[in-house]
Formats: sequence, structure tokens, C-alpha cells
Amino acid sequence: MRRFFDRPDTRWPRREGALHLYALPDSGESVIEATEREGSAFGNWEGIALQPPQYLHVTLQRLNLYRDQLSEDQWLSFLGALDAAAQSVSEFKLGFSLPRVHGEAVEAFGTPRRGWDNLVDAIRTALGRAGFQTALTDPPFGPHYTFAYCTADTGQENDTHIQKVLDQVCQPQSMVVDSMHLVAVNQYPDEGVFRFDRLHSWPLKPKVS
Repeated sequence: MRRFFDRPDTRWPRREGALHLYALPDSGESVIEATEREGSAFGNWEGIALQPPQYLHVTLQRLNLYRDQLSEDQWLSFLGALDAAAQSVSEFKLGFSLPRVHGEAVEAFGTPRRGWDNLVDAIRTALGRAGFQTALTDPPFGPHYTFAYCTADTGQENDTHIQKVLDQVCQPQSMVVDSMHLVAVNQYPDEGVFRFDRLHSWPLKPKVS
């Protein structure tokens, strides 16, 4: 793996308070407890920073935007657009693979994509129509959560060994996405972690039986 915090998309204008939209597990969902248990079993590795389980998230959309850049009217328009996006999409469930060594991080990839794609598309469309097109960064490549970030290049031999340990200590997880959350994210490159504060949340439409 290569160092995650050398990626161009980590070079934010400010490291504190970037607005992102996340899907977050409910406090009682097993994926949080499982990630904590798996992190303990995985242990400490040079160049690998485990993501704290309480900050586990699935990124729906990163924004090149900060709260203090918006007037009160713009803020209300921004929140209204996100409310409309949430109301247009039904809740769904993601199943995640075992965490995999992938580029600059250890990530667990989610399926199926239909509900996730619908939500991402609704967010981007609603914000674009509300005048926030320039704040939209590229959409995520697919649903996933990050188990750990790479803080120093690890090398192929170590990566192979890391994956073998992951295969032994991790299990496939799942998560119900029944809401979306606006968060203010802080990045800590020296620690290799992201932390965030929740600002707003919106429920998705209940799934029709």
C-alpha cells in the first residue's frame, strides 16, 4: 500500500470542518462492535492506522465546502436540498466483504449498489439544482467502509501478510442505511484517522414490504 495522505483528494483547503455526507451505522448495529473486535485481533502494524470504530462510515459525498462559507440563506437552501434528496430514496441494506488491502487503505466493499447509487445520485442532483454544483467533488467509487488507512508505504510482501491476517480475524458485515448524515470532518494525517462531528441527519423513506 501507499500512503493515503499523499493522495490529491486529501489536500483540503482546511483540515478541520470539511462538510461530507455519510451513511452511519446505528449505535446498536453489530458492524461497530465487530470492527472493534477485529481491530483488536488485527493488532498494531507499522504504517497501518486503524480507523476508530465510532467513526466508521460509508461516504456518500465529499464536499469542497465549509459551514462558515455559507450565509444563513445559503445554509437553509443547502439543508432543504438534502432534505428533498433523502425523501426521494428508500432505505436499503449493504452487505460488506472482508476488508481488503486496496491501494492506500484496507477497505470493506459493499453490495448491492442500487440503493447506494440512487442515494448518491439524489444528493448530487439536489445540490446541483440548489446551486452547489461547484462544491461537489467526484462521487465515491462505490460503497465501502475503511478499516485502516496506510500512513507509510508498506510493500507487497507486507501487504500479502496483512491480507492473510485480515482473512483470519475479520468476518463479512452488513449495515442498514435508513438515514443520511451531514458531518464536519477533521483529518489527522499524523495519526492516520478521520474524526467527525454530526451536524444534521435525515431519514430515508421506509422500505415498502
